[in-house]
Amino acid sequence: YDKPNSTANANPVSMVWLPKLQQLFRSRTDENTFLAQLTLDPNAVNLYGGFSEIWLTYAFTDETTLELEWLGLNKTATRLAEASMLKFLLPMQPSCSLIQYDTKVDVQQAAGKTSYYQRGVDSFSCQTSLSSKCFATLHVKSYDAPIACPVLHGKEPTALPFPAPGSSPPLDGMAYNLHNNVWDTNYIYWYPLVSGDESWRARFLINFDGSCS
Repeated sequence: YDKPNSTANANPVSMVWLPKLQQLFRSRTDENTFLAQLTLDPNAVNLYGGFSEIWLTYAFTDETTLELEWLGLNKTATRLAEASMLKFLLPMQPSCSLIQYDTKVDVQQAAGKTSYYQRGVDSFSCQTSLSSKCFATLHVKSYDAPIACPVLHGKEPTALPFPAPGSSPPLDGMAYNLHNNVWDTNYIYWYPLVSGDESWRARFLINFDGSCS
């Protein structure tokens, strides 16, 4: 599923680049809306297809609801395997469920001969115990990115398809795959394909819940 002969004319590395916060703004007209500017390491942008800028808009509509918009600007092109993920992590090894066609499915229950690590979903939810009597639940619906990826404990999400790693591995949360370019094809296939594809957005609706007994 990877890019054969990648080492012939390139310098591929296996690495995760995390963006760094550059600026944080608060709306002058809505005190519950925030805008964050993030950037990647220059090598990730110049050599490995990263975005020049990433903007996150956080709009808190009430105490339990957050609208999040991810905006990636000016992505460079690379023929090397790559993927962008937006992770949602919870403490204490949460249990997660996928919502597919209005049906809740345990993330640990992957269909036979399918990939455990990439799942088409309407949304997902994760619940974690904060104490013996208290728990918190995170529910995330995506309007634009349809692929959710389990985040195994201590590891990164992946766009590469593999069978389930074993019986119910512990999780750190879930991620949405914003884009990937990991497939071997018989034609040139990397992003951006045409002018205008360098920038795009993904929108999410996030709900928080919790209780103590």
